Amino acid sequence: MEQTNQQIAEDKRLQREAYVFQIYELVKKIDGWPYLQDDPEAYRTHMENYYYFMVRGIDNPLGYIHKSKVDLCIPDNGWNVDQKNRTATLGGALGFENYTYGELSECLGVTVVYPKHTSPPIPKDTSRSTVYDVNGKVAVDIISPATAIFGVRTFEVHLIISIKLPDYKQKLLIRGLSNKEERQQNPNLAHVRQPDLSVRGIVQRGETPMECALRLLEEQINIHLDEEVKNSVTPCGILTYHMAGTEKEQTASQPKTHYVYELSVSEIKFNSELVKGKGEGLFLVETDWVFKTLKEEQFPPSVTMTWADYFMRNGFIEIQHEEYLDLYARLHRNLAHSFRILR
Repeated sequence: MEQTNQQIAEDKRLQREAYVFQIYELVKKIDGWPYLQDDPEAYRTHMENYYYFMVRGIDNPLGYIHKSKVDLCIPDNGWNVDQKNRTATLGGALGFENYTYGELSECLGVTVVYPKHTSPPIPKDTSRSTVYDVNGKVAVDIISPATAIFGVRTFEVHLIISIKLPDYKQKLLIRGLSNKEERQQNPNLAHVRQPDLSVRGIVQRGETPMECALRLLEEQINIHLDEEVKNSVTPCGILTYHMAGTEKEQTASQPKTHYVYELSVSEIKFNSELVKGKGEGLFLVETDWVFKTLKEEQFPPSVTMTWADYFMRNGFIEIQHEEYLDLYARLHRNLAHSFRILR
């Protein structure tokens, strides 16, 4: 017997409800770091396994180092480790009192890449993030692979491009490989092994988030940045959350900040502006495909958080959904509370 339109609509509604619950469970898992305000006892117990990452001259901690990693922080690389107070201070060792910002940054890189000695220098092309204290003061530069080890807050731009079609519908532009089979057949293409957003990357020191978004559009999509495109890049808010662990480092601390943008362009403009050769690993999908891919946990964790925000912001997850308020709270944590020493 054929389904009526009402039955089809109800089936879609139930499917959407199931997707929303699964997205909520994913967000809860990703935003897994305990919060002092929610459960002080659980927070204290959790923090007993971590050392506070300090830099000489800055009062507040910049991150958290798990006790299994603190042996990286040796005096030869400028570290002073206080076992009693559980602090690991860069620049705190004897002989490092007058080290400059740049020299301390080099020491921090050496700690991870060459943990047993202080040379050779870190390769110049290694990507780096700038670490700021709670007041926004630049503290030190860190090579990107080390951000999770030292538990520092990272700042990224995440941008989603929607393509307007002639029938008034739209599709979303995704980077990556579209399914598991493709990714398994292309194991050497590490940078496109998982489906992603349209554009994302680290905000470099000295550039605004909008400047970063425009730079990444050129670098990753290679769309010509005429005035129409620049004026169409729309800020959509800031996401803040705290991941506890990564796939490789289960004890890692990852407080994250995303500056989220959207860009809507016509299909004609997209096809004419996209430079051939840069289009590899790009494909267009509908929102149901993104929901399904989220459910299957194929997106990287930080990308999952941005897609969850996208669906809330665009009305796919609505206030009447039971999970809405907690979802919103988990995507907008007050990370300033995380960076203080608890006694």
